[in-house]
Amino acid sequence: MRRTFAVLLAATAVVSACGGDDGGSEEATEAPACDPVGEGGGRPVAVTLREFTVSPEPASVAAGEVTFDLRNEGAEPHELVVVRAASPAELAVVDGRVDEDALPAGAFIGEVESFAAGETCEGTFELTAGRYVLFCNLVEEEDGDAESHFLEGMAATFEAT
Repeated sequence: MRRTFAVLLAATAVVSACGGDDGGSEEATEAPACDPVGEGGGRPVAVTLREFTVSPEPASVAAGEVTFDLRNEGAEPHELVVVRAASPAELAVVDGRVDEDALPAGAFIGEVESFAAGETCEGTFELTAGRYVLFCNLVEEEDGDAESHFLEGMAATFEAT
């Protein structure tokens, strides 16, 4: 998968991936259990995910190692993708997903894989000064139609200064 390969190649990204719950009801397609929030050593940013918003607090921090403490307050799974871009409008979308293969070199910073509603996760990334877009890139089937979390507005801008 290109995203995994990109993360391995990105020398500046340190990713803590997470997903599922600890109760043993995890589906086979989900990532392993989350690392607990508070484990990362970067500047903390609380990020709330829900249908269909991404809310980072604060929306700007000093450049360097940043730890996104994620809380899924929605009713369905979400993920967090971090890319260097000025706004969500700059991102090419194919079949409801941001086309990560079309991103400029070095724009893809990393992601925290899909995790269940009610769960918390963490992802730590090295961010240089600039603007970023944080978004959920999941597309799911809803009553026979594709529902794109990104196209429903699940994206936010973020700045490292």
